[in-house]
Amino acid sequence: MPSTHTPRAPVYPGTGLGRSVVAQIVGAAIVAAAVSIGYQAAYRRLRFPMPSEVPTVVASLVTLAVTACLAGTVLLCSRHRCRRRPHRGSGRLIVAAGWVLPALLSTAIQSWLLTGTKFYLNGLGGDQQFRTAFLTRMTDSPALADAVYPDLPPYYSPAWFWVGGRLADATGIHAWEFYKIWSIVTLAVAAALAHVLWARVVRPSTALILAMVTALVGLHTAAYSPYSWILVALAPPLAVLALRTARRLLRDGRLDAGACAGIGVYVGLAAITHALIAGVAAVFLAAVVATVALQARARTHLRRFLRGAAIAVASALPFVAVVWVPYLLASSPSNRTARRRSSCRRSAPASPPRSSTRRPWGRCAPSAWAGWWCARDATWSRRG
Repeated sequence: MPSTHTPRAPVYPGTGLGRSVVAQIVGAAIVAAAVSIGYQAAYRRLRFPMPSEVPTVVASLVTLAVTACLAGTVLLCSRHRCRRRPHRGSGRLIVAAGWVLPALLSTAIQSWLLTGTKFYLNGLGGDQQFRTAFLTRMTDSPALADAVYPDLPPYYSPAWFWVGGRLADATGIHAWEFYKIWSIVTLAVAAALAHVLWARVVRPSTALILAMVTALVGLHTAAYSPYSWILVALAPPLAVLALRTARRLLRDGRLDAGACAGIGVYVGLAAITHALIAGVAAVFLAAVVATVALQARARTHLRRFLRGAAIAVASALPFVAVVWVPYLLASSPSNRTARRRSSCRRSAPASPPRSSTRRPWGRCAPSAWAGWWCARDATWSRRG
């Protein structure tokens, strides 16, 4: 006798970014930051004899505990998922694990690596010197100013440094010391936010695993630049979300305005946090827009898609205007002429030297080509 049982289709979460997702993003950021700050505060109270293997033991124990909790959570959720009616407690458990475990793992490993120092990776060498100076500038004053020239608007994207500087000023911690704390917290929050966004496009258990992978990859490849990693970590789930939104529009003609607004907010925040990543995201979205515009057979779908693109642009513009409009106004010819006149009365110039504002051509410069041609003639004459 044939079975009358029909297998259930897998139920995936919605792809929208509604109020519940915004609440989860805020909650994940707060919980991950609290976990990271609490662990750092407790770890700084420990006194290790140097040299010592105790920090390695502590980091290993925390890593084992996080791995055990991760495995237990995934197995428990898989067991409840096999039932016809999944238990609500398993969903809450995996959400809590996604907010806490990646942040705890990231903070524990970095605290172990930076044991015995108040500086972040590479101290004050390389780019960390400029970043520490920029954070110090934002700590001294909430006004958006350049890290080197206080009278000019910032050329480098200041959002991450401004938030960190305001927190350093509120807590009374020196900027050079707070840079380490703020960087570790940023990597922890990035992993937790990645879990929230991955949970919108894959199963919750898979999102938890991807969040842990995000934490480990960030520690391995992007710990030197935490403010860029918090954007890169969120790019993959948002890219999947953008593609699904476009496919749904082509298939059903339904426009997810929440997803469009969320993607626009991401691009806007990226523009004031790391402009290069914002440019890459804008190019990807432009490619998606062009592809969908070519595939949209019905005018109704094309109009809805253009409306979604307008929503994304309108969501990004307020963030972009706060930082880049003052810079563009200061870069206008009239303001440049006024600064040149005022710089003659001061000992230091109001702008960097001309050599530092030009891109070096290296071997592609005209003088380099002339040198190659002379070397060729010299070699040819010797052969003759």
